[in-house]
Amino acid sequence: MSGTVSQARPIVRVLVDAPELLTDVVSMLAPGDGVFADLVESPLSSAPEGTTLRVVHHPPTVARLVELGEANRGRSVLELLCVVGADARLLAIGPALAVPTFHAIGPALAAARFAHATGGFDPSVATRGLGSVDRIRIGRVGDEGPRLVRVDDGFLGLVATVPGSPGGRIGRPDDLAGALEVLGRTSLVTPPSLPRVEGADRDASLDVLVGPSRTLSDPASKSALEPYDLPLPVEELCATASRAAAESQRIGFPVRIALASPDLRPSHHPELVVEGVEGSARVRDAFRELVAFAERTSPSARILGVTVSASTVARSLVRIDVERVARRHLVATIGFADPHGRASGDCIFIPLPAEPVAIGAALRRLRAAALFESPTDEGGVVTRLTDVVLRTAAFLDDFVEEADRVGLDPVAILESGDIEVREAYVHVTDAFTRRLDRG
Repeated sequence: MSGTVSQARPIVRVLVDAPELLTDVVSMLAPGDGVFADLVESPLSSAPEGTTLRVVHHPPTVARLVELGEANRGRSVLELLCVVGADARLLAIGPALAVPTFHAIGPALAAARFAHATGGFDPSVATRGLGSVDRIRIGRVGDEGPRLVRVDDGFLGLVATVPGSPGGRIGRPDDLAGALEVLGRTSLVTPPSLPRVEGADRDASLDVLVGPSRTLSDPASKSALEPYDLPLPVEELCATASRAAAESQRIGFPVRIALASPDLRPSHHPELVVEGVEGSARVRDAFRELVAFAERTSPSARILGVTVSASTVARSLVRIDVERVARRHLVATIGFADPHGRASGDCIFIPLPAEPVAIGAALRRLRAAALFESPTDEGGVVTRLTDVVLRTAAFLDDFVEEADRVGLDPVAILESGDIEVREAYVHVTDAFTRRLDRG
């Protein structure tokens, strides 16, 4: 070993979501690591003197990640997260929310030791003193940042920035490679503000949202979202079979007939949608069949009638769910809405606010993202979907107290490359009830 290994400076805390990980932590420790492991996090507990790395059991949530990220940006404490089972949602959004997030304890501990030693999450390291095998395993070659050195037992350390500081270890090359990769994706930059939609008639949306906590029906949800200029189809809510037949003639055949109910959703029950209906008589039959099926499926379900819209051909179907996790933080879950897409779990998670280019890049990471492209509309679908995500985020930001979730499922990508929101739902909070109670 050449040089000395840098001394850990700030205390770093690693949150684990399963107590059995604490056993793994203990098995990976070395004398002088200065690690204190709690079974359960408690505000009353305190780490022994000399602790530099603290590991605690605390089941994480996305809202918790937002809090940890704010702490990391303020450098009041450095927080990392290790989740068992590779929770895809947390792993995907943790680094974007300024929380390095891992699915294995080895890289998590290596990242924690590295953060101690360097005082932050900057993954820059100099590898010029290492052998070629170590450099290949780490996957980084450079002269910027603290210098990595061989320590013992296959471990690497950092040359001290302060002469005479005590020695220590960072991690094995493979663990360090994973640690640096996640640290490199962790952004400590404060995200931009949530978007605004100029000219949106907020009062028109608010009229729909007023009431107790509930999930709005598809027609009501679309009425609330309409002022934000989402790509909604031209459709009519019809309470009777005769009205459905009349509106179908006005719109033009063929038409799509879908049951309208706040309790039964076509996205959950494909039998509640009939495509390509031709002729007034067939529209009346479809109305009666859908209502009868709904009554058999859920006798207590509220049935508003059906919606009638022009029948369009989709080359693929996407689902977009935007959920509030903190007052000014949202998470968008986007995936394909066809049966194969749902079964394969092909989806991404995007913390909002985010720049449009970041949303577009995330959309292109879907395994089936090639379905977005066409020779005549290259990149257009991604741009349109990004716009839908931003407009939905703007709606939720305008109604911080009144609404906490919007689902668009499915969003149809048409043969032309245009998109339309075929089904929507908005979840209304109990804000109005609380205001009445206070009054």
